[in-house]
Amino acid sequence: MWILRKFSQAFFGNDHVNTTPIAGKSIWLLIMHGIALGLGFISNYVLIKFAGTHEFGAYVYAFNLLFLLASICNVGLDNLVLSTVGVYLSRKQYPLLKGLVKFSLIVTGSVSVIIAVACNVIPGFTLIPEMSAVGSLAITAAALFIINITTLGQSSLQSMNHVIP
Repeated sequence: MWILRKFSQAFFGNDHVNTTPIAGKSIWLLIMHGIALGLGFISNYVLIKFAGTHEFGAYVYAFNLLFLLASICNVGLDNLVLSTVGVYLSRKQYPLLKGLVKFSLIVTGSVSVIIAVACNVIPGFTLIPEMSAVGSLAITAAALFIINITTLGQSSLQSMNHVIP
């Protein structure tokens, strides 16, 4: 810890000694980010070696397409939730907050099903071509809905200032 204190004194002077806790947390975040990148690299390497390049390419294609479609299914509701949840909570307008959550879930679920049906109707655009149409539709719709619920949940937590580091 004394290294961080000396480092912050050298860069910011004695007036900003209170930046040491921030620098300490930043270093831990940097280390965690580096570990996450390293684990991602190792898992991709293992997938390529065990699955082969063709299957790994299909895996990457499916996930990239899934996340692209998820951003379309979101229809900007994450920005709406981010800007209004905090306001509703501070004003204690809980019925409006409940209505916003229900509206977001209904719209996200509906658009996810519509996009999943469209993906399975368009020839050659099926996310999982080896599966039956019903199975592919169910997995695509469920994955899109889960990804978008996660995005909406993160936006609402950010709006409430309860983001877990």
